[in-house]
Parts: sequence; structure tokens; C-alpha cells
Amino acid sequence: MFLTGSGFWAIYSVIFRQSGLSPLHALVIGLFWGSLLISPLLLATGNVSFAQASLSDIVAMIMIQSFVIGILAMFLFGYAVQIIGAAEAAAFGALTPILALLGGVAFLGETITPLKAAGVVLVAAGVFLASGVLSKPRSVAAL
Repeated sequence: MFLTGSGFWAIYSVIFRQSGLSPLHALVIGLFWGSLLISPLLLATGNVSFAQASLSDIVAMIMIQSFVIGILAMFLFGYAVQIIGAAEAAAFGALTPILALLGGVAFLGETITPLKAAGVVLVAAGVFLASGVLSKPRSVAAL
């Protein structure tokens, strides 16, 4: 499922770059179709229940899921694709394991094992190589 999700995200990134849409326009389109397709599915399966949640929990999740994740993150990603390109912006998504490790250490008191450190080094190397830093700049004649 993770590979499928990554593949769909890569497709979205490239299509967004080719579309020429502004980040805000792409955000509105994505939120509209996502809500239109997922809401009936949630209601049909019955997986929507607020009976056990407090009002403060519901408000916190609305703020986190709608504003921070749904709006701010998608807008900033669209802006990054527009400015630096689809491949470069998507490469930063690979930094998620590194940030999760740092967040686990800072907020949950987790320890960094040698295996985790090796994984972080491999991920960082992959992002570095994907960024194109090592590729030779193309000459004007080659374009």
C-alpha cells in the first residue's frame, strides 16, 4: 500500500507540474474531489462516530486534519512543485523517516539505535542523490 501511495503521489506531482495550475487552485480541486469521493464511503461503511470523542478532541482533529495537513501542507507542496519542480519537491517527501525519527527522540524519548542511524544515513543519501546536486550542469548548446 505504501508503494502504491508513493506511486500515486509521484503521478500527482508530475501532473500538477505539467498542468500549470496555481498551488491554491490545485488545492481546491484536490480537496473538493477528495471530499466528494471519500465522504460517501465513510458514511456507507459506518466508520464515522463521534460518540466517544470530546468536543476538544474533535476541534483539535479538525484543525490538524483540515488546516495543517489538508490545506497548509498541500498548498506548500504545490508551491514547491511550482518553484523547484516535481522531482525535486517529491524528493523531500523521502525525508519523512528522518523527521519521524527526530520527532520520536524529541517528543517520545525514543533512542537512536545503530539500525535506525543507518536507515537515516541511507535515506539522506538517497535524497541527496535525487536532488541532482552531483549531476553536471547542461551546457546551453545541449539544450
